[in-house]
Amino acid sequence: MSWDEPLFYKYADAIPYAYSLSARLSGDFNILKAYGPSETDHMMYGPAYLLVARPFVLLTMFLTGIDEPSGWHLINFSLFIIGAVFIYLLALRWMNRWAGLGAALLFVSQPLLWGHAFINPKDIPFTVFFTIAIYTGYRMVDTASVPQTGGEIHLEAPSKHWRWVRVFLWALFALLLLAAITSFAAGNQIRHGIPDLIRYVYAHPESFSGKIFLLLTRNPSGSNVEAYVSKGLGLFKRVPLVLVALTCIAGLLAFLATFQTDLLRRNYRAIKVNMQRGTTAAAGISLGLLTAIRILGPLAGVLVSLFFILKFRRRAISGIFFYGLIAFVTMLLLWPYIWNSPIGGLIAVLQHMADNPQIVPVLFNGKIIASDTLPASYFPTMAGLTLTEPVWFLFLTGTGIAVYMMLKEKLSWKEILPIGLWFWLPFLYVVMATPPMYDGIRHFIFLLPAVFIIAGFVFDKFFNINRVKWINPLLILFLVLPGVIGIVRLHPYEYTYYNTFTGGTKGAFRKFETDYWLTCYKEAIDQLNNSYANQQNLFVHKNLYLASQYAGKQFILEQFAPNADTATSGDLLLMSSRSNYDQSFHLNDPTLFTIGREGTIFCSVKKIK
Repeated sequence: MSWDEPLFYKYADAIPYAYSLSARLSGDFNILKAYGPSETDHMMYGPAYLLVARPFVLLTMFLTGIDEPSGWHLINFSLFIIGAVFIYLLALRWMNRWAGLGAALLFVSQPLLWGHAFINPKDIPFTVFFTIAIYTGYRMVDTASVPQTGGEIHLEAPSKHWRWVRVFLWALFALLLLAAITSFAAGNQIRHGIPDLIRYVYAHPESFSGKIFLLLTRNPSGSNVEAYVSKGLGLFKRVPLVLVALTCIAGLLAFLATFQTDLLRRNYRAIKVNMQRGTTAAAGISLGLLTAIRILGPLAGVLVSLFFILKFRRRAISGIFFYGLIAFVTMLLLWPYIWNSPIGGLIAVLQHMADNPQIVPVLFNGKIIASDTLPASYFPTMAGLTLTEPVWFLFLTGTGIAVYMMLKEKLSWKEILPIGLWFWLPFLYVVMATPPMYDGIRHFIFLLPAVFIIAGFVFDKFFNINRVKWINPLLILFLVLPGVIGIVRLHPYEYTYYNTFTGGTKGAFRKFETDYWLTCYKEAIDQLNNSYANQQNLFVHKNLYLASQYAGKQFILEQFAPNADTATSGDLLLMSSRSNYDQSFHLNDPTLFTIGREGTIFCSVKKIK
C-alpha cells in the first residue's frame, strides 16, 4: 500500500453511511461519520470512484479470498486498463486501428503509470474518468443534429404543451405573489413563531417535521438548539427579498408565455439542437461522476462544450444546458459533502484545492525545496524524466503532423483543438502559476491521455505510408519496449522509474524523489516480521499508520520525532529516503538492511546504538 491508501479506503468503508436512511432517521446522525478517520480532509474529495468501485472490491474479495488492499489494487488496475481502451476508442476518430493501438499501448507501458495504476486510488481514476468524459462528450456532439427548418424558422400552431406551460407559470406567479405579500404583511408574527417551531422539531425528532429537520441539518444532536434558532432567524430575513425576485421572474415568464408565445418559441427554436437521449445521458453522467471525484472535473465539460460550440455555434446552448444539468444532478447524488449547501460546498472545495495547505519538502535537482516555492521548471523536468524516452518526441512530432493536416484541411481543427487544450491548458497553468506541487507529476496525470493520442498521429502517418505491414507491430513493440523493461526491472516499484536522460532510477537517486509514497514499507516490515520473534520497539519516521498495517504483534510501534528523540539502544528505526530523510538522523548507527532497486535505496532499517 502507498502513503494515502489505508485512510482513503477507510473513507470508502464509511461513505455508504451518508446514504443510510435508517441512520438519518435514528436521531443521532452525524455526516462526519461518512468521511472516515481523516474526515476534515476526505470530505473535500468526491467519493464517486469509491462508491462505484467498492462493490467490485467486495465481490473480488468474496470470490478470491484476497485481502482488502489487494482487492482495491486489482480493481484500480482494471480501471487503468479500461482507461487505455477509451484512449484507443477516442484515437480512432482521427487514425487507423494500428495507430490507435500504438497510442494505447504506449500509455499502458509507462512504468510511472503502471505503478500508480495499482496504488493510486485518486489520480488514476480521475484520469480514466476524464478520458471517458471526453469520449462520451464527443459521442454526444456527434449524435446531435440541427432541426430541419428549411432555412427560415416557421412556427406551427402552439401545441398543448405551451398551454400547460402558461397555466403552470401563472399558478407559480400567483403562489409566489401570495407568499411575498404574506412575508411582508405577517412577517413579524412569523418571525416570532420561528424560535418555537425550531425548538419543537428539535425536541421531537420522531415527528414528521422532526424527521424533515434531521434531513435538512448536518448534526442537530451535536449542536445547541439556539444556534439553529439564530440561523433560522437570519435566513428568514432574506426570505421577503428572495420571494419578490422570484415573483418578478415568474411574472415575466408568464407574461411572455401568454402574450409573446411566438417570440419565446422563435428564440428557443433558434438555439434548439436535437439531442440523442442515450448519448446525452451517458455524457452528462460521466461528467458528473468525474466532478464528484475531483473538483477539476468540469474542465472536461468545458472542452466538450467548446467542441459543441465550434460545431453548432449558438444552437449548442440548449444542448450544453441539458448536458450540464445531468452532470450537476449526478454530482449532487454522488457527493454527500455538498448536499447541505451545493453552491457553498463547491466554493469551499475550490478554496481548499486552490490554497493547497499541504506544504511539504520536495527533492528536486539535489536540493530540498518547499512545495510552494518550486521553480517553473519543476513540472516540465519531472514530465520529461519520468516518462519513457520516445513519448515527448512522438508528442511533438504528432503535434506538427496534426497542424500540417489541419492546414491541408485533412483534419478538422474543431475536433482536435479541445484535445490539444486538454494538455496545454493545465500545462501552461502549472508552468506560469507554479502552484504548490509534490510527488512528481501525479496530480496532473489526467492530461497525459491527450499526449498519447496526439503521439498516435506519428503511428498513423508511418502506417499509412508503410507498405510492409508486418513492420507495424514491430515498430509499436520497439517504442513500448523501454517501458516494458522498466516495469520488469523495477517491480513492484515501477512508479519510481526515471528514463536514461537522468541515468535511470539509479541516476535520479538523491537528486529526485523515488519511492515518495513509501511502498517499500511492506517489504521492509515483512523482513522484520521474519527476523524478530521477541518484543521489539520500532520507531517509524514517516507515516506510522501505514507501517502499522504490516507490523506483527511483537513490535511496539512509535512515532520517531527528531526534536524529541526517545529511541534507546537496541531499538529499531525505519526511515525513508524521501527528501533524503535517511541522511539526517542516526548516521553512525548500523544499517541492518535496505529496500530498493538497482543500487537505489527506498527505505532502510537501522539499529540504535
